[in-house]
Amino acid sequence: MGKEGWSPHLGRGYEFTCCPGERTSMCGEDTYAGVLSVCLLVVGFLGAAACTFLIHHLKGHEPLTPEDLALTQNPIVHEGSRLHEAVEQHMWCVTLDDLKQFRRLVLHAIVTGMIKPTDQDPFDATDTRIGPSVYTVNTQYIKPVTAAAGNPSWALMIHPQGLKCDLFITHGWAEGIFEFLDQVTSSWPYGAKAAYVCFLSNPQNLDIGGMIASPEESPFARALASATQVLAAPNHKLSIYTRAWCVFEAYLAYSWGKAIFTARALPPQCWSRTLRASSWSIMMLGICFCTMMLGNRDWALFSGDLVFLANIVFASLAFLLGISFLYLMTTGRYEWKTTEVAVFACSTFVAAYLATNTFQLSFRRPSNFVPVCLAPLCAWAMEYDRLLGAETAKQTRYLRAGFTGKIRNAMTSNPADLESIRNSIEASGTEAAVDEAVAVLLRMNISTPELCLATARAGELGNASNWSRGLFAISLVFWITQAFNTALWRTEPGFAWIPPVAAAEALVAGIGFQLMPRDRMAFAQRSQAFLLLVAPKWIPGVPFGGKWGDVIVNGVVCPFVILVAFAGPSCTARVPVLGPMIVRLLFGRNPFQYSRRGPADPVRKQSAENGSASLSSATALAEIDDFVSI
Repeated sequence: MGKEGWSPHLGRGYEFTCCPGERTSMCGEDTYAGVLSVCLLVVGFLGAAACTFLIHHLKGHEPLTPEDLALTQNPIVHEGSRLHEAVEQHMWCVTLDDLKQFRRLVLHAIVTGMIKPTDQDPFDATDTRIGPSVYTVNTQYIKPVTAAAGNPSWALMIHPQGLKCDLFITHGWAEGIFEFLDQVTSSWPYGAKAAYVCFLSNPQNLDIGGMIASPEESPFARALASATQVLAAPNHKLSIYTRAWCVFEAYLAYSWGKAIFTARALPPQCWSRTLRASSWSIMMLGICFCTMMLGNRDWALFSGDLVFLANIVFASLAFLLGISFLYLMTTGRYEWKTTEVAVFACSTFVAAYLATNTFQLSFRRPSNFVPVCLAPLCAWAMEYDRLLGAETAKQTRYLRAGFTGKIRNAMTSNPADLESIRNSIEASGTEAAVDEAVAVLLRMNISTPELCLATARAGELGNASNWSRGLFAISLVFWITQAFNTALWRTEPGFAWIPPVAAAEALVAGIGFQLMPRDRMAFAQRSQAFLLLVAPKWIPGVPFGGKWGDVIVNGVVCPFVILVAFAGPSCTARVPVLGPMIVRLLFGRNPFQYSRRGPADPVRKQSAENGSASLSSATALAEIDDFVSI
């Protein structure tokens, strides 16, 4: 259409005019559009500039608090040996706040020279990502500080009454202290109150060798029996599964049916870098809206035909860049510069498409204003997925480094400990099962009863330790747009039920999916891929819209997605034929190829003899066919 018969009107779309360039009414909304466009531009520019500055220049350290100083300068003196005899071993624990405090103290000790590089550990004193090894921190800091407090462990020095263990952390001492602390604090499970961390929980100045002479009666085993969850912390030096104690802890956790998660630190400068992507999206929206709503007023820059053509081009480019980003992510090219460029370029063309589309039609349409509001969230989510993917790939490499696939090759610094651990596992007759358990953890990162049942019913599943924030953000655009659309149009008799149902579905998807248990979160988010079934609704010329289209969308497809998400992988896999196919499809496996495993894993059948805290879960797990981790 040329400008002779139509004029753009934000909020009203194209309006027919009697004369070229003449508007049928005063466009007060144009003023609001101009203000909105300028505000987007200014906010986006300032946000991008601030985030870039923080990424390149922020190097500050968190200062010590008065409580931090009092702990090391004026410690309360205890008689360590008696204290550890009085407090049960599974109560030698620390909290999340304790770990954050310990990080501040260690960083301060490095700055002041209390912790120094050695020939065995020539760490970089300015590095706050890896830091000195646990060996170095233990020798130069933990031992002197706890000695001044009467030789208790760090945990009982802070909490003399003890804290019941509900989280067990398995790790290797070759790791950097900051590497370990950042992983644990970032991955701390919701609801966990106190964790057993061996270098903080055990009294380093007392006879630890005597405490761990019998692996089954050691503080490690006692704490693990009390815990409900296990966190495995990888490190950059070598796989934790090359260490015999870590293997033994994995063996106990697996046999007792504990939920096992792999710890993962947030990517470096995660919030600054993701918010920069979001700010870029806001700035591009501001630039494109200023160009169209202010610069192109009365067709000063572009004709109607040119705007229509540009709209198609921008939409196509945005789609192609989105597909390119998806391909790069699925092939593991997280750190490629091309992948990062795809995020920012996609945001740019999405902004251009939204601006030209809004200029042609109306900002009042949900299909316009909802994407405009959520475009920055989508950009943030894509960049977060990219950064997290790179961090996850790195952690996977760490877990495999030096691991031969056989637990019998694991080593310890004390030959007597190694002999005891090997004897315990060999006597159980479950060495092969433990090898398989570790292999699955290496491949899939999480093991829970829910996922064990899912694997038993659907066969081996792919890695689903991550859920895509990008998929969630894009699907959120659909849920909210559909809720607004139906509220505007579905007022016909017999179809008035659709708007409240659509609003309820949007709330469930936007809030309910985020409250899922950790082992079902990835499955729930991935189930939203089935929303592609309603994609034809937005293709011009396809007869899938209107009231009957909304009946199919909100009465069939959306309830199906929500039902699958809340059923979880194990319940979904119970549905004959179709259920296992859906589970395998959502976990990245061929939906047409799956096989059930053989008899139940013998290692789980020993749980009745090991720790009453996990008897109920172990009894259920003894009846399933395989081990799973997501």
